[in-house]
Amino acid sequence: MQKQSPLDVQSELFASLHPGLAALETAIGDQINAIALTNRNTDWLKRSLNEVDPTAWSQKIEAARDNADELAKLRVLYDEAALTAIGVFLNWNAPRSQMMHGRGTIHDAIVDAIIAHDDIAAQSEHEWVKPIFKARIKMAKNLHWQESAEWPDVHLNDGLMARLQKIQVEAFKVFLTQLKSLRGRPYPTELVVHGRKIKSFLNDDVDLRSVPKAPFVDCVNSRHPASKLLAELLEQCDKAMRAGWEADKALKGDQNGRVNERQHAGRLLDFLHSDGTPLSAYHCGGTLDQQVKAQDERRYEYETYRHLLLATTNQFRKLIERTVETLKASAEEGEQLLAEMEAEKHTTIDRIETLAIIINNCLAADASLRRWARELNALQKSLTNDLSRGAGTRVLETAFDEVHKHYRYTLGRRRDELAGVVRTGGGGCDFA
Repeated sequence: MQKQSPLDVQSELFASLHPGLAALETAIGDQINAIALTNRNTDWLKRSLNEVDPTAWSQKIEAARDNADELAKLRVLYDEAALTAIGVFLNWNAPRSQMMHGRGTIHDAIVDAIIAHDDIAAQSEHEWVKPIFKARIKMAKNLHWQESAEWPDVHLNDGLMARLQKIQVEAFKVFLTQLKSLRGRPYPTELVVHGRKIKSFLNDDVDLRSVPKAPFVDCVNSRHPASKLLAELLEQCDKAMRAGWEADKALKGDQNGRVNERQHAGRLLDFLHSDGTPLSAYHCGGTLDQQVKAQDERRYEYETYRHLLLATTNQFRKLIERTVETLKASAEEGEQLLAEMEAEKHTTIDRIETLAIIINNCLAADASLRRWARELNALQKSLTNDLSRGAGTRVLETAFDEVHKHYRYTLGRRRDELAGVVRTGGGGCDFA
């Protein structure tokens, strides 16, 4: 694979040389990212559209025409593929629009950069930068006209997409019924569509509902704040879950082995039965005091790693709770918009797109929240499973008591200051 040239990307170095270059480099970077994302999403969309191509299902349906159970399974499989395809389309459509808009942005940046280049006077301090201007302007021109991968000829109001949207709306109505029945209880952890019931070779934890979250784009002259917030929270929750994984991994991967209380207990018993011989400390891994001190250091470190998991888990839980409430509000927005559009004979493409995004992200949130609830339970179980058997907490409390005593004089003075009490006479010092 050919190594990418450092000149083929946005350059912070060149941007630092002149304000005209700074604006140009920003436009270059934005357009490179938009083109790359559009290309990735184009490949993703092509694969997803192949999955729902009606001709790919004809033979399967014909083969199962005398088997009602098999036909029901095929319907589930097609519907889930349809929901995924719409989500992929929405992910493709947003950066594609951004890339097209970016052409106007980079056009303006090129023009401004040419003006800045032409305004650099001979013998001025910036004259040496003019060749760099020329090269970067030439690169920006190439990006201005660069095409992404060949786009699928698909639009939300096409025949196939219209079929997929009907499936999406039906799934949304089923979801609304389930959501309204929650009544404040914890969010369900069951799979939305149990994969193994449809395909027996799948693992028991596979959910066939796989709807990617999509960037939120509101329709003209409308505001759907909950749906906008939901798209943001889906991203935040996913990051919070991964932070929880990392904290859990750090605790289990290293600290669980280091704090090994059973191994420590074995050493203590070895010492207890050593009869106090001069070589007992050597054979037992140190004196009794040395062993306890070393274990307390391990316990303290273990406890601090538990704090990391505690904090990330707590943050994750709060985000989940906020997402559930936001999902309910977004679902109401979607239900209202759907009712308005069903009452109309004609509607605009921007309203069709916004409704599709709202429904998509509600369905994505439903499946994700179920998974996040399961992951949260696992993280909380790790917290409950304290391998130090409470020793880490005891060591921390002892260490804190020592710190508290060390600063007790200053603490007293500070508490008096906060209470407005004026002290008279001399005083001691925490460092005496």
